[in-house]
This record gives sequence, C-alpha cells and structure tokens, in this order.
Amino acid sequence: LASKKALIAAFETGMYSGNSEIFTEDGIVQPPYAPPFPAKDFAGLILEYMKVMPDWTGSYKFVSENTDGSCTVSSQQRFGTLQADLPALGPFPAVPLSEATERCKTVGTIYPFESMTFTFSEDGSKIKSAVWDTAADDETVKVDHMADCNVKDVPPYGGFGCLYTILMGKPLGPPPS
Repeated sequence: LASKKALIAAFETGMYSGNSEIFTEDGIVQPPYAPPFPAKDFAGLILEYMKVMPDWTGSYKFVSENTDGSCTVSSQQRFGTLQADLPALGPFPAVPLSEATERCKTVGTIYPFESMTFTFSEDGSKIKSAVWDTAADDETVKVDHMADCNVKDVPPYGGFGCLYTILMGKPLGPPPS
C-alpha cells in the first residue's frame, strides 16, 4: 500500500511537470469529458495547458485501497487564470485570449473534489491507469466534495467540459471521442 500511495503522490507532482515514467508503457489517463489518453500524451497535454495556465495544480487525496488492488482517490484541480492564447490541444478547440471569458482571465477556476481510480502493474511498481469515475459521455461528474469549488454554476462541475465552458462562456458540446 505504501508504494501505491507513493505512486499517487508522484502522479500529483509528476503530471504537472511532464513525468510519465510512473506509468506502465501502456498506461492511460482518462479525465471526465475526455477520451482515454496514453499517459505520455496526457503528460505532454498538461504541459501545454500549463503554458497558458501556469498556476494549474492538482491535489490528490488517498481514500482507500479496493479489493481488486486498485485505489480510490479524491482529486481537485485548481487551474488559475488563462494568461495567453490556448492552442487546440488533443480533441479540444483553441481558445484565443481575446475571445476567452473575463471570468477565466481574472478568477482562478477551482473544481470540486472528484472521485478517481488508480490501477497498478502486477508488481505494484507503476500506475497502469488513472481514470476519473465518470464516463466520458456523462454530463454529470461524480463529485466527492464541493470544498471551495467556484464552478457550482457550470455543470458538469469538472472535467474538460466544465473547463471549456468557463473558457469559452458556452458549453463545449458532446464529449470528444
């Protein structure tokens, strides 16, 4: 269990610095309202987002180890403000700073705590998957705790659907596949 908690802690800091070495070679990350990404691609994607939202951080609180060896974790994303043009990334559209909402340029976006599940390699030395516990096409997010969330007015309250609604001032549309 200690090694799994250490990997989750490494995910907390590593994904925001591009470190995907904590994943198996076929490791995946799937946030709400998004398709699954190979871990290396997701780490690169986060680095691109951080160029325009450099204050983005995440907090991951261990909740429990499950009978199948996976771990349930509660995560909260704090995006900070949009500070430059956001290029099109993965399946998501570009958002020029000039067209972004005033809200996303002046108020840091804070999500609720969201439930996610980590699975691990057989020997427990690497993360196999990090999946938020909401299907990509589900417009509601499994929310653990609203905490100091400031997106209560923007369902689905988390995931890329919420982020782009905040950035663009309108819903993104159906989840990308």
